[in-house]
Amino acid sequence: MKHILLAFAMCGALAWSSMTYAAEVEQTVDHMETVADNWEYCGAYKTTGYCPCRKCCGKSDGITASGARARAGHTVATGREFPFGTQLLINGVVYTVEDRGVRNGSIDIFYDDHQVAWNHGIQYFDVYVRR
Repeated sequence: MKHILLAFAMCGALAWSSMTYAAEVEQTVDHMETVADNWEYCGAYKTTGYCPCRKCCGKSDGITASGARARAGHTVATGREFPFGTQLLINGVVYTVEDRGVRNGSIDIFYDDHQVAWNHGIQYFDVYVRR
């Protein structure tokens, strides 16, 4: 009797697990469609890191070309292909274009710490712009 109950419990758990998995897949697809609806693919961009130090910026006040104070996890520098205020989705993070200083086709991601910016190195990421 214990084996029958265990088998029934396992089948019920598998059915519940399958339903949960199906719901998660559906939610992921819905999310992907929302992303596709709100974001336009721009291409793979070369990214680097920078911080507010003199080595990275030539000054150390943290004020961007747009006049905003740079913030980690928020500020990026781009060429003029993206106007100030443009939101970019890079590697799962939404950044705002608030600075200049790089050529078109490159994006400089702001970090609070010089070592963290240096460790970013050169990486290529798919970039999406908010419509």
